[in-house]
Amino acid sequence: MLQIHPLLASIALTLAAGAVQAATLPNGVVYSANEGDGSVSEITLRTGAVHTAKVSVIPHNVQISPDGKTVLAVGMPAMTGMAGHGMGCQAT
Repeated sequence: MLQIHPLLASIALTLAAGAVQAATLPNGVVYSANEGDGSVSEITLRTGAVHTAKVSVIPHNVQISPDGKTVLAVGMPAMTGMAGHGMGCQAT
């Protein structure tokens, strides 16, 4: 009779479950305004890859242009001592 080692069976089931989960991940990209460091991140949903770029504002909202070629960031000007959206200014 064939015996399957419990550890090998556990690894096989884990890998199979991971493959099913990866196959059901959504396609697309999400853009996130990062107020804390004045940047915008692009997150690829299927892979989880994150690319971040500094912007000239403390962003609190991002939008994609209708043609999908431009990401727009809305926020306060990035100035030294600025704490972020809704936080006011801090004396330096």
